[in-house]
Amino acid sequence: MKNRILIAISGGLDSMVLLHRLLSEHQIEDLAVAHCNFKLRGKESDEDERFVVKACELYGVKYYLRSFRTEEIADQRKLSIQETARNLRYKWFFELQQEEQFHHIATAHHFDDSVETFFINLLRGTGPSGLSGIREDSSRGLIRPLLGMTKVEIRTYAEKHELDWREDSSNRSKKYLRNRIRYELFPLMEDIRPGFRKAMKQNMLVQSQMSDLIDELYEGYLTEHVKENNGVLRIALLGTAQEKPILHKYLSGYSFSHTQIENILDSQHSGKQAFSSSHTITRQGSELLLNPLKDEISGVWNIDEDLDLSHLPINIQMTVLDSRPQDFKENRAELFLDYQLLKFPLTVRKWKEGDSFIPLGMSGHKKVSDYLIDSKVPLEEKKRVFVLESNGEILCLIGQRINDRFKITKSTEEVLVLKFKD
Repeated sequence: MKNRILIAISGGLDSMVLLHRLLSEHQIEDLAVAHCNFKLRGKESDEDERFVVKACELYGVKYYLRSFRTEEIADQRKLSIQETARNLRYKWFFELQQEEQFHHIATAHHFDDSVETFFINLLRGTGPSGLSGIREDSSRGLIRPLLGMTKVEIRTYAEKHELDWREDSSNRSKKYLRNRIRYELFPLMEDIRPGFRKAMKQNMLVQSQMSDLIDELYEGYLTEHVKENNGVLRIALLGTAQEKPILHKYLSGYSFSHTQIENILDSQHSGKQAFSSSHTITRQGSELLLNPLKDEISGVWNIDEDLDLSHLPINIQMTVLDSRPQDFKENRAELFLDYQLLKFPLTVRKWKEGDSFIPLGMSGHKKVSDYLIDSKVPLEEKKRVFVLESNGEILCLIGQRINDRFKITKSTEEVLVLKFKD
């Protein structure tokens, strides 16, 4: 593990041991810490963040912090708190990995976590991959250096090196399945068969090998039966029972649900369709046709200093005022920008993943995708949001909010007023 490593640190026992071990094995300049504050435990969450910052400053390690309104986002997306937190965490980690060029993301999962995951997946229904426990993911640079250590070994290490850590009160809550397995099932298993975790290690290894074999068959199937033609993926159906799990795995990667996949595979009628957030799939005889959904509007449109807007795909008006308005109230339909800060030509385009700006009133950059989620913009409306740019920097989300860097101030002499009609 040479190269740069981003370490996911919560401040708990496991992650503080991970940090200490990696610091003893690597140069400080090769490491950085990422900490998420999910705002789920009030003052405790903020105290965790302060603890992590203090530890990083003590060790001289660079750190990144991110806060999430987890409960609100979970409610919007109709997901559990735990699933939402996991999705938010890893999305941010992978963004940091790309932006800051980290080769690896290290998490503090250990052997006991892996056994717990085995039972969670078993109870929910899974295949060999789910019964492998927690694995590293080399394709995305995910490493888990503590997977070979048990919780007891981790605690012993922390005590030996006199490490400090934070205790998460929610880790004892019986409302979470993982905690019930940890505190109710494991003691019972240990009573029935002392040392059962060692036997589990061999079982999970066998399942991991089975999963690898299935992955090889999966790749072979795709190579032989999935062909691309002019942007359309054509999947030749064999009609065998063995084919179904392969197609479930493949199509779920395009955000199709289990029910949608079952219905399209069981259908005997050509023309039957299903839609995901990104693709449409059509049954055509003994083939499936997978097409990307195309935006109704795509492209980039320039706006010159004459402010001719007749060619734009959206209904906006622009006016230049030669003085700062005395009384104005910014709203979504009418945005005000400092005209002297603009560089022409301006450009209009659809927003895309990775876009970021500094929303008015804030001091730091925010992903456009996160802003739209936090602002509770409906999915269909999100697809119609355009950005206005100057010299490659987002001036505003049209019909939403301006970039704080281009707001009008007391020193502003000319103002660009942008009016939007949906």
